[in-house]
Amino acid sequence: EVDFWDSWSVQLFRSIDNFSAVMENIEPIDKSIQMAYLHHIRRAKRFIFIENQYFLGSAQGWENEEGEGIDCKNLIPLELTMKIIEHIKQRKPFTVYVVLPMYPEGIPDDGAVQEILGWQYKTIQMMYARIYRALEEEDLLEESKPEDYLLFFCMGQRETEDGSQAEESDCPSPNEIALKESRRFAIYVHSKMMIVDDDYIIVGSANINERSMNGERDTEIAIGAYQPYFTNETCSNQPRGDIHGFRMGLWSSHLRRTLPCFLEPESAECARTINEIASENWRLFAGDEVVEMEEHGHLLKYPLAITSNGKVVGLPNNVIPDTEAPVTGTESALIPNILTL
Repeated sequence: EVDFWDSWSVQLFRSIDNFSAVMENIEPIDKSIQMAYLHHIRRAKRFIFIENQYFLGSAQGWENEEGEGIDCKNLIPLELTMKIIEHIKQRKPFTVYVVLPMYPEGIPDDGAVQEILGWQYKTIQMMYARIYRALEEEDLLEESKPEDYLLFFCMGQRETEDGSQAEESDCPSPNEIALKESRRFAIYVHSKMMIVDDDYIIVGSANINERSMNGERDTEIAIGAYQPYFTNETCSNQPRGDIHGFRMGLWSSHLRRTLPCFLEPESAECARTINEIASENWRLFAGDEVVEMEEHGHLLKYPLAITSNGKVVGLPNNVIPDTEAPVTGTESALIPNILTL
């Protein structure tokens, strides 16, 4: 029984095995973080908002059997895709928003960073291809597009010399020299969080990759939480508790504005509005002219485009700004896959 309107219900989840902990049952592996993600993706009714440092998995579903022999089988990307397709078939709105770093931690053209970007590209490509085919099968391509249902973003900042508080070093590195000229930098997303329907939140240390979700590799911890007074069931699918307030605050901070459509994140109107804002922010970030971005927000469209036939391509010219590193990544013959998955 819940006594107070602002009460919380919280559960602890782990990725850990019996080499790192004394298990209370006969199961040698606890991968309850992945199981929690899957459970709440499956029960989602309106939208999902994710921020994570990595986004790769479901290699068993990659296009053209590109994932054959790749040990990256966490089901999160595939389950997100299946949830979207379920709503497409039911003619119901549903949107997944994913915020990632522009590139993983490190130098963009480093072999490990490039290989992770390659796995991520194959994951995203699989998702959009399946969504496109679902829209095609339902004869909805004239009124809907894949990005009404699935959107990827990154974050960045750009500032003019007048608006900067940066101090120049005595011996600037090549990166510092390039930064001074372009006056732009990627904001690194390090959070690991999922909000479902403003009804439930998972937050912790686990990335969306095999290392964090497998249970036998990296040891991770997370919590899942909700307010019993503010759920889909108690609020007619429109919960307005602290999770809702937190998500609205995040969006307001990322976009430097609050719009009425933020109250209906599942709608195509909201998806398209945010996509337009983020696309314009990317134009400001990647363009030749140095501009002050603070008033526009820091949420950028991830530099991938969906073609008219559902293919995913990198933009602009498939390179990360101020580098020669491909956005879509490259495979490495020298680095063992276990280090990048």
